[in-house]
Amino acid sequence: MNYSNTTTIEDINRDTFAAMRPAFILISILMPVGVFGNATAMYIYGFRFQKLPVHIFLICLAVFDMIGCLFGIPLEMVELLYPLMYPNRILCKLERFLIYYSISTSTSTLFVIAVERYNKVCRHDKQQLSVRQAKIISVIIGFLCIVVALPGVLFFDKMKIPISSNLNVEMCVYTSRYDKIFKSYFLISLLIDIIILAIMFLLYYRIWKVAKKHYTRAIYTESRNFGDADAHQKNLKTYTKIRQTNKILLCITVLFVISLIPGLLLGIIYPPRYEADIPVFVESLRQIGFRMWIFNGAMNPIVYGLLNSRFRQIFLNCLQNNSIVSSGASQ
Repeated sequence: MNYSNTTTIEDINRDTFAAMRPAFILISILMPVGVFGNATAMYIYGFRFQKLPVHIFLICLAVFDMIGCLFGIPLEMVELLYPLMYPNRILCKLERFLIYYSISTSTSTLFVIAVERYNKVCRHDKQQLSVRQAKIISVIIGFLCIVVALPGVLFFDKMKIPISSNLNVEMCVYTSRYDKIFKSYFLISLLIDIIILAIMFLLYYRIWKVAKKHYTRAIYTESRNFGDADAHQKNLKTYTKIRQTNKILLCITVLFVISLIPGLLLGIIYPPRYEADIPVFVESLRQIGFRMWIFNGAMNPIVYGLLNSRFRQIFLNCLQNNSIVSSGASQ
């Protein structure tokens, strides 16, 4: 593309932001939703639910998602505002680290939750995780994923790229000498995530089959015993609780797939770099695709609220109590 002598880098950055605006607006909406939702999840699962291993993992998932919402999203907004005038190389490396950390912690935590659920339902006669062990595993995930996210620090940097004889853009992109390593990293990450997700879906399928089998057997036993109403009610309540928990976790996993796969595929096919000839509409879609990881961190608490009746009831009670306190203080 040819630029006139009077064209400044500020003009080009402003024109480029037109393609970034949809992604900027979207993540500006998702940020407060994610912060409020994850704070709510941490409070409810931390203080209002019984301490169980699965709840410990859900608290940690909310903590990891909160890190992405509080620190990762603002840095993404900086990149969208200044796509060709990126201000600082440290911010560039920190942004990529936080993105990869958020994705890797979510993947690891969801996988551990699936395994814990499988052991709880399908291997209930075996030794189960304790709350203390769940806390230790969560801490290990937090530290190990720091190592997994380090390529974001190594591969990305603030780069000065000439676009004409008198103009240079400054972008947060991967350095050219790591081109093959960068694409290999994304490809390996995609393959690992596909394998993990396949195992998770298989585990949830086995959980559904076993839970349904146990419930059917319990109903048959009750019919032979002339219908014990109390036993029937107890079995129905247990089965409903297992089904609701598994439905929530499965929906979180599906949301994670929808959020994760587009960014990984784009990282392999269309890695982040300066391309002046891409149509605005296509570039807008690409920028949204790169930031689909934000959906996972921001929308997980919405899944809890929609599918978990107890979570929803506690949340509504908290709102009602706060409104009563506020109205009482104003009188």
